[in-house]
Formats: sequence, C-alpha cells, structure tokens
Amino acid sequence: PKAGGPRYVARFHRGGTLPTPDVNVTLHGPTGESNRYHLAPRGRIGCFGPTAQDRKAQMQVVQATGATPVDCETTDLSALSSLQLEGAVYWGDDGRDIAIALADLDGPIVPLWTDKTFQNWIWLEKVISVDTTASGGNALLLASMDAV
Repeated sequence: PKAGGPRYVARFHRGGTLPTPDVNVTLHGPTGESNRYHLAPRGRIGCFGPTAQDRKAQMQVVQATGATPVDCETTDLSALSSLQLEGAVYWGDDGRDIAIALADLDGPIVPLWTDKTFQNWIWLEKVISVDTTASGGNALLLASMDAV
C-alpha cells in the first residue's frame, strides 16, 4: 500500500466509502489526467489459527471479502508451495515458523498477517493514472482557448 495505508482511497472518495470490489471507478483529477481505481480481493488465503475457533473466524472473514479461504490446520509447512497462497493469517503468539516457510516460497512475496484487522490487507488496490495531455487532453477546454 501507499503511504496512506490500506484502502486509503476511501478517505478521498465522496461519501467516505469504497466502490464495490471488481468494479472500475473513475476518480476526479486535474484536467489532462485520467484516474481509474480498481479494488479486488486476493486469491487464496491460508488460515492457520492457531485454534479451530480462530481458523473458523479467519475463514469467515476471508470468505466475506470474496477471497478463497484455505484451512491450514494440518498443513505441513514444507508443502506450502502446493497451496498457491496469496496471503496467510495467524493469531498465535509465535508465527515465526509460518513466516519463514512463506518467505522460502518461490514467486511473489506471500504476506503473513497476525492481527485481527487483517481483512484490510486482503484487498488489492490498483490506481491507474494516465497523462492525457499528449493525446489532446480535454477537447472542450482546448476548444475554449480559441475564444481567448
């Protein structure tokens, strides 16, 4: 996430709420700039507990975001690569073994979230800003320049 933290666009969006996931939203910006915002859940999220009750709560939160929960109760940490996780959550006192196993995976970094507000990090935000001035910018604004 950027310096504003996860899901920071909500603070700048009118009404203070985020758009529905998997929908592109056009954000207002200066003339000559196109800004699009997209929010989507990550894919498979490993739920490590440590207790059965914790795993159940974690899986419910993951499912509510639209991501896919993976029950990792009996997962051998040396076999994590077969799960193809995009994130993991663990609320125990020491998740060091899980963190090391995730760090050893090939490919993109798989984050381990250890707090109960982890759902803020499940979302993937994408903001695309394009300078449109090279392609003519705002045609109405440019047309009004003829009158000056």
